[in-house]
Amino acid sequence: MLTCIRNGWNTTDFTAATSEGELPTFFAARAGNTEALQLLQTAGCDLGKRSHNGDLALVAAARAGQKNAVEWLLQAGSGSKIKKLDMQRAFHVACKLTQPGHRDLVSLLEEQVGASSQSHKLSRNLLKEKAGRGTGKYYHEMQLLTRFEWIQAGWATSAFEGDRDLGRHREGWCWEGWLSGIMEKSHAGKAEQVQMRPWEPGDVLGFALDYNGGKMHLSHQGTWYPEKADYFMDFEPNGRDLCLVNSGQFARCNFASLKMLGGDLGCGIRKCFLQASDGEGKRENR
Repeated sequence: MLTCIRNGWNTTDFTAATSEGELPTFFAARAGNTEALQLLQTAGCDLGKRSHNGDLALVAAARAGQKNAVEWLLQAGSGSKIKKLDMQRAFHVACKLTQPGHRDLVSLLEEQVGASSQSHKLSRNLLKEKAGRGTGKYYHEMQLLTRFEWIQAGWATSAFEGDRDLGRHREGWCWEGWLSGIMEKSHAGKAEQVQMRPWEPGDVLGFALDYNGGKMHLSHQGTWYPEKADYFMDFEPNGRDLCLVNSGQFARCNFASLKMLGGDLGCGIRKCFLQASDGEGKRENR
């Protein structure tokens, strides 16, 4: 088999995955080697296999700016396993590429996801609820569904004005992600850059909220980082309910019953928010 797809393998079984859950198709996709992709498909490699971080070989090709490999994988279909969310993820990572030669790739993926007709629908519809609790420990998670230039995820009291930037509001506490990969924690107009894995479409964010201790703990793709302060944030519930600001365009929410932070988080938590922008809003891109 071609040398470019052997990197990282100590076996001649080309259907075996690496410790990151990647098949040789990922290496071929990053190299833009469609001949290798064809050989691997014939050898039995699953083009729809996902890595541990949720990528398909299609997304790996997009990250590397390999338009020919992206086109080949789209035509091959990667089976029926290419979902709309995978296309959003591929489009998102391609938009991070800055070389002029990658514009055709971005245009190809934009056409696939229909992004140009969707961008005007971004989150401006806000929903407020008042069924929150002032004590206890609760858990909530959301999955990001579409490409974004800038996105905020966190918590707010019912005094939060929904059309405001949550990171600049005294009643809001949030993490912010940018297309460039910059991550921040924000509250009352004060932003602190943090070292976190950048968010992408398809990612699942988990929020453990301790009302009594005034602490939030964030997970990413099911992984908690108890030793990293960047994944924790203090907040002030002040006996007020939290409000939900949510965009159906961007998030799928799940209210789960879990044991977290030493207590039963239950399924009664309703209060979280997601706010997103297509880059044309009031925040300056970073």
